[in-house]
Amino acid sequence: MKKLIAILLLVPMLTLGQAERRGFTELNIGVTDFGFPGASILWGQTFEFPKNKVVEYQLGIALPTFGTAKFAAGLGNLKNNIMLAVRPWPFFIGPQVKIGVISLSAEFGTDDLISADAAAIYTIGFRWQFKKKRKNVR
Repeated sequence: MKKLIAILLLVPMLTLGQAERRGFTELNIGVTDFGFPGASILWGQTFEFPKNKVVEYQLGIALPTFGTAKFAAGLGNLKNNIMLAVRPWPFFIGPQVKIGVISLSAEFGTDDLISADAAAIYTIGFRWQFKKKRKNVR
């Protein structure tokens, strides 16, 4: 598990100079396999590499787990993509699809404490980017 997390962190960091990137904020709502609702607000970045490869990270505040993080890699571009996502806390793995400003995921866990006692979570998210203010240069 530690090696997987290290790979997901180091490989994108080593190649960031070649990538186009987009920062975002995402608001999510979701349910678990037993119907318990949840929500999160996340901040992250998506990196697009040549040959339609994408990598992404997200960190945020979540209910009922207080916090969450997600790392993902897959195919597509900054606007539309499909990725395999891994959450270290609560621990889940599964597909994530992004179409425009909407993201969807179906993630599967261990149904014990490390996965917040859930075997699966299903989420829908809405993303937006904040425009950077440009300084007036004279």
